[in-house]
Amino acid sequence: MSSKVYRSESPPLLALLLVATLLASGTRMEAQAVFGSIVGTATDPTTGAVIPNATIVVIDVSKGTSQTVQSKDDGNYSVLRLIPDS
Repeated sequence: MSSKVYRSESPPLLALLLVATLLASGTRMEAQAVFGSIVGTATDPTTGAVIPNATIVVIDVSKGTSQTVQSKDDGNYSVLRLIPDS
């Protein structure tokens, strides 16, 4: 009875499969973005009553840009995704 020993001749293939597996299972990286926001309630300065459907304008003087929103029926508003100055 004869016995044969088989030996793998492809260590580079094994290493390639290992690297591919590690790369495929790596954690997902997402870019980070930094934005600001302004939230508030439009009110009459004299009476304190809320102002529904008020126009709110946020002006970035250094960039020369503006963003306009309307307050809701309850006077609440939010201005989102404002890019901070560097």
